[in-house]
Amino acid sequence: MSFIATWTILKPEGEESGGEMTVHTPDDVDTLIAALGQPGATAALVQHQKRPMVHDEDLGEIPDHDMTIGVWQRYGYLSFADLDHEYMYLDGEPNSPRFAGDYTEYPTGSGVSLATLRVALVEFLESAQRPTCVAWQEPQ
Repeated sequence: MSFIATWTILKPEGEESGGEMTVHTPDDVDTLIAALGQPGATAALVQHQKRPMVHDEDLGEIPDHDMTIGVWQRYGYLSFADLDHEYMYLDGEPNSPRFAGDYTEYPTGSGVSLATLRVALVEFLESAQRPTCVAWQEPQ
């Protein structure tokens, strides 16, 4: 199984570049977390390759899920929604800072340790389902 992560990299000069990675293994998850922790990296949009597409009248065929991953100040951030789950963030460590991740904003308290983020991403990689090893909260 695999998923594709796509993100923007903001540069001090005001220019933007992009990052993209196909994640196949737990080692790739480590590489992705490190890449998202680099200066200027925003949150990544994620599409698991084993999940179905759904038809949207305006957009055509789109993924049946919406997932983002972010790394900010040594915390990991994750949001998820699909046809079975409302849009939610992780119920993280209370002192984790708010993170504006370009595609989404993660509220204060929604960040987890990078080790916990890794476990959740490996579970998603292997199951193609919303990770159950972490707690979720609805946006406030």
